[in-house]
Amino acid sequence: MPETFPSIDALDALLDDLRVGEARRRQLGMVRGELQRALARGALPVGARRSLQRLLEPEALMPYVRLARSGQLRARRVQGGSRPTSDATNEARAQCLDLLCEAYRLSAARRRRRVLPSPPRFRGPCVASSTRASAANDAESW
Repeated sequence: MPETFPSIDALDALLDDLRVGEARRRQLGMVRGELQRALARGALPVGARRSLQRLLEPEALMPYVRLARSGQLRARRVQGGSRPTSDATNEARAQCLDLLCEAYRLSAARRRRRVLPSPPRFRGPCVASSTRASAANDAESW
């Protein structure tokens, strides 16, 4: 049985409240699984294990995205290995991360009954098509 983390439990609660279509729900499930596997590997900051806020911070998301793009966080092996994920998967992952960050901000604001500053939009590799080439170059240098 996979190790459980308070941040993933909080993420599950957030995901339960999201109103999204079936395809986006599957993509969010992929991201959730990858985050779980990254935490289990000890690949993310320790604070990200305990706090959804910390899990959604750039210090945790950047190493997660690097591992996910490389294919190391896949649930299933592809042709016996961990091949890098496709541009389409990378784009869907970035959109899911933006959605999660925004949903978390709104959820926290409702809990605290005050407006929180907007978290920065996730700007990892392949987020915007205009930055695809430069993001790919940046990823190569990691």
